[in-house]
Amino acid sequence: GPYIIGGLSFGGVVAYEMTNKLINNNENVLTFMIDTPGPKRLPAELKSSLAILDYFLSYDETKENAEIRKKLKSFAADEVKLFDYVISNKIAGFDDESVLKKMMGIFLNNLKMMHKYKNPDNFKGEFLLYFKALEVNHNMPDQAYG
Repeated sequence: GPYIIGGLSFGGVVAYEMTNKLINNNENVLTFMIDTPGPKRLPAELKSSLAILDYFLSYDETKENAEIRKKLKSFAADEVKLFDYVISNKIAGFDDESVLKKMMGIFLNNLKMMHKYKNPDNFKGEFLLYFKALEVNHNMPDQAYG
């Protein structure tokens, strides 16, 4: 060391665990996590493409997104039509079905791993959290890692 380790989203959880292991080996580490949800801020285990898209769109509560979320729910029983609608309307910037399907799989796997992750009780290092906040949440420190 010294080391600087960081990660975005699920990568922040990986960085956190790497830091914990290094610190337990008496290394000097600074960790940063960007848009990494703490254990109490994880979304529920989302099990469908519709639930994942709805979760992403819920971050930006515009009138347009509310209408898109309502429309997407009409495709709940038909993932083919859901994907066709998302791609043809470039919802959340998706214009390629293979990319959309890959992203859904990656998100589901990462979310499952974050739910299974056991937060170490003995973290002794320094770390910085960066969240993309649409509004200030004054309770954030109570809900983050540490």
